[in-house]
Amino acid sequence: ALATDGAVWGIAEEGLVRSLRGERQVVAPDVPAGWLLAGPDDSVWLMDVVWSGWSGWYGKYADEPRIHLVRPDGSRTSVSLPGPVWSLTSLDAGADGSLWATICEQGRADYCSEPALMRWDGQWSAIPYPGSGIAGVGVSPDGSFWATLTRGISSMESSVLVRYDDGSWTQFPDGPTGSSVTPAPGGGVCGIAASDEALVCVSGSGEVTSTPVGVTGQLRIGLDGSLWVVAPDVVALLPGTLPD
Repeated sequence: ALATDGAVWGIAEEGLVRSLRGERQVVAPDVPAGWLLAGPDDSVWLMDVVWSGWSGWYGKYADEPRIHLVRPDGSRTSVSLPGPVWSLTSLDAGADGSLWATICEQGRADYCSEPALMRWDGQWSAIPYPGSGIAGVGVSPDGSFWATLTRGISSMESSVLVRYDDGSWTQFPDGPTGSSVTPAPGGGVCGIAASDEALVCVSGSGEVTSTPVGVTGQLRIGLDGSLWVVAPDVVALLPGTLPD
């Protein structure tokens, strides 16, 4: 997980470690293999289970599933999840300390066509959304939430990029969709459009741009704006960077 200060958090043999500018620090020893998500103020969210598929979670299940906010000094705060770990379909975190979860209702472990959207900002609250299915993409620095939304009666239909901000939803029908969509520096999101092999981005102000790149695959964006594409048997660094 890449923290807000550029530090890299990871889980190694000695536990939860944090690396910044060549300095490696063991923040919490004896942490089992788990899942990390960047949190506010240089911290990281830790969940001591691992997701390996749509509903394939493995690890130690607690009676009350929790996610832990771990700070660089090792102190931590725990938050109860809004349901069983295996019913989560996506989980995102904001630099403001918020958590956004899409979760199957009633603790279902099988496929759910209409997951509930929940936001934690001191307590969990349900957020209605204008569609039949939703999956989180990321949270902007201003706290707005990006997601891909299925607008029809079936979650198997094509999705559209949406943003939730201050109680309202904005849809971007020309924006990127699919598993390639990822947060970008400056508060927008980008993705690779497989149909025309283009990098499609939506800025924080809602401007949509499309740039041919000649490749398809999973897009990842570095903190410096570098563009990486992951495809079968290859990891490629694209020329140029995204603007701040």
